[in-house]
Amino acid sequence: MSELTPRQQEILEAVLKIISERGLHDVSFRNIAKRIGISEPAIYRHFESKDQMYVRLMAYLTNSIASKFQTYDLEKGNAIDLMERMFIEFIEKVVKKWPMFFTLFSAGMFQNKPVLLDEISATIHMGVSLIEQILIRGQKERVVRQDVDPRQLAWIYIGSFHFSMENWNISGQGSD
Repeated sequence: MSELTPRQQEILEAVLKIISERGLHDVSFRNIAKRIGISEPAIYRHFESKDQMYVRLMAYLTNSIASKFQTYDLEKGNAIDLMERMFIEFIEKVVKKWPMFFTLFSAGMFQNKPVLLDEISATIHMGVSLIEQILIRGQKERVVRQDVDPRQLAWIYIGSFHFSMENWNISGQGSD
């Protein structure tokens, strides 16, 4: 996928703000145009459709997450320390925008749009692969159970995290 132009990035940032403030249902080319002060037809010069815009938005978020994970020093500390640092930082960054993040990465929102589901799937698999690498290292360090496949542990970790965040969101962002 090609790099985003500055205008495309501005449009996607406006979409994120609209989703965070008013929800996915309020995302329209009209509302986006109004927010950034351009005409509605100008948006069509940058994105052919809402679906294309959402695909680029998810790719943009996935790339942001991936580039953040790439900054971790995988050699620093043991695997458990690394998982803890990643978890805490992810919570600090994502929890502030959880309703928006949850909305965008909710498969139910896009069930009739295979290209969007593919992007969601790619993001999830990227996270699972990263966690799996760390768990393999943890098994070598003998700080992670060795009798369970690291890929399965990664899926358990992602699933547990997802359900914990959903519970947090449903309960009005209370702590538990």
